Amino acid sequence: MTHVGRLSFMFGSMRFFCIGLGTKLNQVFPDHVRHRGFKYVIVDTTSSTIQHIYVTKLKGKVSTSVSGSTFISKNANGDDYRPLEHFDGDISFIVLYL
Repeated sequence: MTHVGRLSFMFGSMRFFCIGLGTKLNQVFPDHVRHRGFKYVIVDTTSSTIQHIYVTKLKGKVSTSVSGSTFISKNANGDDYRPLEHFDGDISFIVLYL
């Protein structure tokens, strides 16, 4: 059986990073999902710092990167929408094998 889940967290202020909360969440998150039976996790990030943490410290692999302005997602009704159409950066998708 394949387990599928989604976890989203976003920080609106740099003060969370100053106290190490972002780093701690990134350390606890893989352990939590591993204990729930997941074999791997796909993480999407726009931050080069978070990408560095997942790739170097958690041994993740960057699978692909897409332009934020062309990224298409689905809303609750199943309709396509572009949540980042005005975002100029890239979104990296990183696979963590647990």
